[in-house]
Amino acid sequence: MKIKYKIIPMVIISLLLLGCSTKEEIKEDVKEEIKLPEEKPAKPEKGGELKISINDPIILNPILNNDESIDQFLKLIYEPLFYLDENNQPIANLVEDFQYVADGTLLNIKLKEDSLWQDGEKLTSKDVIFTLDTIKSAPDNTMYKKSLENIAYYKVIDEFNLKVGLKQPYSGMKSAFCFPILPKHYYKGSNILEDVNNQKPLGNGRYKFVNYIQMKEINLVVNENWFGGNQYIEKIKAIITRNDEAKSEMLNQKLIDLLFINNLDVGKYLSDENFTVKKFDTNYYDFLGFNFENNLLDNQVIRQAIAYSLNRDSIINDLFLGFGEIVDTPIKPNSQTVEGDTSLNYSYDLTKAKTLLVENEWSDSNNDGILDKVIDGTIRDLSFDLLVNESNVNRVRVAEFIKKDLKQIGIEIKLDTIENNVLNEKLKSGDYDIILGGWRLSPILDFTFAFGSKSIETGTNFINYNSSKMDSLLNNAFVSFKDKDIVTSYNELSKYIKEDLPYVSLYFRKNAVISNQTLKGELQPNSFFKYNGIENCYIEEKVKID
Repeated sequence: MKIKYKIIPMVIISLLLLGCSTKEEIKEDVKEEIKLPEEKPAKPEKGGELKISINDPIILNPILNNDESIDQFLKLIYEPLFYLDENNQPIANLVEDFQYVADGTLLNIKLKEDSLWQDGEKLTSKDVIFTLDTIKSAPDNTMYKKSLENIAYYKVIDEFNLKVGLKQPYSGMKSAFCFPILPKHYYKGSNILEDVNNQKPLGNGRYKFVNYIQMKEINLVVNENWFGGNQYIEKIKAIITRNDEAKSEMLNQKLIDLLFINNLDVGKYLSDENFTVKKFDTNYYDFLGFNFENNLLDNQVIRQAIAYSLNRDSIINDLFLGFGEIVDTPIKPNSQTVEGDTSLNYSYDLTKAKTLLVENEWSDSNNDGILDKVIDGTIRDLSFDLLVNESNVNRVRVAEFIKKDLKQIGIEIKLDTIENNVLNEKLKSGDYDIILGGWRLSPILDFTFAFGSKSIETGTNFINYNSSKMDSLLNNAFVSFKDKDIVTSYNELSKYIKEDLPYVSLYFRKNAVISNQTLKGELQPNSFFKYNGIENCYIEEKVKID
């Protein structure tokens, strides 16, 4: 609606005549004469264009891609057999039935019969087999290579049924089937690695590919054949951006509508009313790892005392602005894999930490502020080096918090902040006491790499932790395939990790999506799919009324 400007001269005359009036009287006069335009939010309507930023893609085939940010973008175009919900629980997507046979080494999979590619062709078993073949031939650094590690063979039964043989029963098989499916009929060449259509994706997801202007943008439009139906936003423009700093600047200038950002950079948006900030979970897990070849750290009591002395709430709130979730194990507490009591075993408790050490006969015999004890005829101080990657500024700050916390219970920490390559060499040689580290955990649960005794040789179990009970629990968790058995085995594993404490778990980090005020609706990002819920969002056109 247009503002009625004809009243403005009358207001000016009024102000001239009332030169002796108070400011309050003038304000009241103006208020009575002028009607400012009001903004009325529009109801959700189809249309509009969402502008986002992405890295410069090397390839647009989701199976051959190795860039996580491009993988997230391609999930707008492609659908997987299963997806992971906010609790990392695998949910059937293109699958109607998924049955283990006999001892759990054979799978019968039935596909839904109403899934269409954007060109109208039906999605069939041949597409799944073609995708599995592509993963098999893909380079080792691609996103879904791990998905086939436990698969022995696969074959088509009929148009919508296939059979998959496993090397052994596997609790993570549904999560392993969270890869996007490719359309076999679309790729005509004998070598998919060199197929021209790798840069012109044809999918079955919420949106379909329009064009790719190199070094500039990728354009998508709504896919009318998507089985989820009813997307509001008609177009998506993905602007190719060189780095994170440039992406933030584009958001600030309203050249893009949303941005996914880590917890280090979110502070500047929290108090800005022009943006909406929404937290979401990630699979980034931080921990303290102990070198078990150090006979002091091989002592469970000392590890427990360290766990109780850490004020993780302070770290999360003061350093991460609340963007983190405190945990006692690398198994997420909101995961449906774990049931029962998910409360923390090691809440901040200096009294309990000090009591454990006193009961273990540690004391400050020379009043230097560091606990000590005579062991094998020699006085040993509770003093440890803490290894930290110097290039990870935030992790160095966390290390300083930890040093301060442990000093309160008489444990001395000497920070060893070094370059990452040197840090890895020290881990490999065992030349350290404690490591402040982190993992980006796979959604396919298996912690053998971190805690299994056989993984000491491969180097991923760099803390040299060796426990036959842990090996047994890890194996049970791996080979369970019935839902009830999976829950039982992971509950037992989680309980033992808390009890024996090979790592002191710190937290899972949270990230954020920042959006401007034109994007409305409930985006529900999670660690599997950051654009989750985009079909419920819309671009608001504000309407002015008299």
